[in-house]
Amino acid sequence: MESINQWLVDLNKNNHVLFGLVTVVTMSGLGVLIAAAIELLFKLLGIKGERIEIHH
Repeated sequence: MESINQWLVDLNKNNHVLFGLVTVVTMSGLGVLIAAAIELLFKLLGIKGERIEIHH
């Protein structure tokens, strides 16, 4: 884990564009994992919904 952190620190110092790309990909991946976990939770709870509608 320490080597990954050090690699990210070095990447941030040396290549800001690639560091930004790594950040975006990481955050997107986390978003997908969270969405999949929520979807699985809804299925386990028996919540059916083709669409979730938000009424204002």
